[in-house]
Amino acid sequence: MSTAPRAFRFGDFTLDLTRGALCAGDRPVELRPKSFGVLAHLVENAGRLVPKDELMQAVWPDVVVSDESLAKCVSEVRAALGDAEQRLVKTVPRRGYLFDVPVSPANGRPASPALTPGSALEPPHDQGVGSHEAARPAAVSRRRRAMVAGTLLLAAVVVIALAVSWGRPAGPPLPDRPSIAVLPFSGGDDPQQDYFGDGLTEDLTTSLGRFRELFVIGHDSTLVYKRRYASPAQIGRELGVRYLLEGSVRRDGDRVRITARLLDTATGREIWGESYDRAMNGIFGVQDDLTRNIVTSLVAHVDRAELERGARTPTASPAAYDLYLRGRALITMRHGDNRGEMVLGARRLFEQALAIDPGFAPAVQGLAYTYAAAFLEPMRDRQLSGELRQPVTIERALTLARRAVELDPYLAEAHATLAWILHWQYRRHEAIAEFERALELNPNLADGRLAHLLVHDGRASEAVAYMQRVMRQDPFPPPIYLSYLGNAYYMTGQYDAAYDTLRSGRERLPDYRALSVWLAAAAGQSGRVAEAHRAAHQILSAAPNFTINGWLRHIQFERQSDAERLAEGLRKAGLPR
Repeated sequence: MSTAPRAFRFGDFTLDLTRGALCAGDRPVELRPKSFGVLAHLVENAGRLVPKDELMQAVWPDVVVSDESLAKCVSEVRAALGDAEQRLVKTVPRRGYLFDVPVSPANGRPASPALTPGSALEPPHDQGVGSHEAARPAAVSRRRRAMVAGTLLLAAVVVIALAVSWGRPAGPPLPDRPSIAVLPFSGGDDPQQDYFGDGLTEDLTTSLGRFRELFVIGHDSTLVYKRRYASPAQIGRELGVRYLLEGSVRRDGDRVRITARLLDTATGREIWGESYDRAMNGIFGVQDDLTRNIVTSLVAHVDRAELERGARTPTASPAAYDLYLRGRALITMRHGDNRGEMVLGARRLFEQALAIDPGFAPAVQGLAYTYAAAFLEPMRDRQLSGELRQPVTIERALTLARRAVELDPYLAEAHATLAWILHWQYRRHEAIAEFERALELNPNLADGRLAHLLVHDGRASEAVAYMQRVMRQDPFPPPIYLSYLGNAYYMTGQYDAAYDTLRSGRERLPDYRALSVWLAAAAGQSGRVAEAHRAAHQILSAAPNFTINGWLRHIQFERQSDAERLAEGLRKAGLPR
C-alpha cells in the first residue's frame, strides 16, 4: 500500500511533516506552529493556486481568523525561506497563494549520489568466486577503492568551494565610521508579543540613528532576519556592517526581561552583553542603558549632549507605549484589500494611547499619518473611502503633525510626517525644510518619502542619489521605496532602469495605483508597447475615470517640463488625456 510522502525537498530545504521540522541543509529553521502549517499545506499543493479559505481551514480548522493572521504566517514563511522577492511563495491578489517551486519526496536524509552501471562511483557487484571481478588482484581492488575515495573527496571539495563562493555575496563595503545593525529582538513563540520585540528593535535603531558618529542600518532591512537564520559574518557581509546588536525580550505580567549582545561580525566575538529585569514602567530606562552601552563600546568620543538627547523618555505610561507599538505595527504592515481595516485599527490604538497620555508625541505623529494615508490611498473601507482627497482629511493630518512637533521638537519622525503632509498641500519649500530638519535630528533616518518630494520638486537627480543612500542603509527596503526610486529614474530619463524597478515594486504591491501609472509610462518610453498597454488596461479597470490631466493635477509638478515628460509616457501607453 502506498502512502503519501511525509517529507519533502525543495531547493536547499527539507520539510519533515512527521517531526514538524524545516531544515536548510543540516541546519534547523525556526517557524511558529501555525506558520509551519501554512508552509506544509502550500508545499503539499505545490504548483497549485491555494485559495485563502482553504489555507485557513487547513491551518485553523473550525476557527474564524482574519486575513491578517494568514498574511503574518505567510510573511514568516517567506522570511524563513529567504524569499524577500516572493519568488517561492507568490501572492495571487484577492485569490490565494502559489508555492511555485519544484518539490520532491524526501526521506529526511540527504540523497546519496546517483549510481549508474559502469560509472566511476559504482560499487563492485558480487558475481561469485569464479567471476572475472573476483579474479582481479587485491592491489587493483585497493587502487580502485582509493580512486573512488579520491574522486569523492575532490568532488566534495569542489562542491563546497563553489557553494561558498556562490553563496557569499560581496556585499556593500564597510562605511568609514562604526556601522551597526539592530537585529529583531526575539519575543518567543507568542505572536501576540511580536509587536513588542519589533517596537523595541525599531526604537533602539532610531535612538542609535541620532548619533552622527554611527552608521545605522534601517529597521526594515533587519526584519528579514527575524525568521531566517544567518551567521554574524553572513549578516555583516549582506548589510555591510561591522557590528550587530541581537537580543530577546520576555514579558511576564508587569515585568519585562531583556537580554542584549553586541557582536563583531568579522570574528563573531561578543564585545558586550547585558541582561535587564525591570518593571514595565522601567522599559525606557532599559533602552537608554542599551543605547549608552553600545555607543560607549563603539565610539570613544560621543559628545555628552548627544547622549543626553538620545536618552529622552517619550512617555511615562507603559500602557500608552504598548498601544502605540500595536498601532505602529498595523500602519506599517498595511497592504492588500484589508489595509483600510489596518489603518482604522491603527488610528483607534493611537487614540487610546493618547487618551492615557495626551502628550505622547510618537502616538500623535502616528495618528497624523493615518489621516495622510486615508487622504492619499483609495481603500475599500466605507469610512476611509469618504476621506480620500478630502481637504478636511489633510487638514486634520496637518494639525496633528504640527502638534507632534510641538510636543517633541527633537522627534525626527514627526518632522518627516509633517513634511509629507505639507507636500500634499503643495507647500513644497516648507516640506523640504521639514525633511531637512528631520535629517539634522537623525542623520541615519532612512525615509524614502523625501525622494518623492524631490522628484515632484524638479530635483530628480538628487532623488536618485538620496534613494541610493537610503537603500544602502536599508538594503531590504519597504516595496513602496521601489516606487520612489523608479519615479526618480524615470524623471532622469533612465527609462529601462525605471521600468525594471517599478515592475519589481508592482510585483510586491500589485494594488498600489501609482506604481501601475508610472510603470505604464516607463514601459511606453522604453518601447515596451505590449507591457505599456497591459498596465494601462489594469489602471482603467480599477479606475475607469482615470485621465492623464487628472493625475497631473494631483501631482502638481514644480516644473512644466516634468509634467510633459510623464504625460508623454502615459500617452504612449494609451491612457486618455
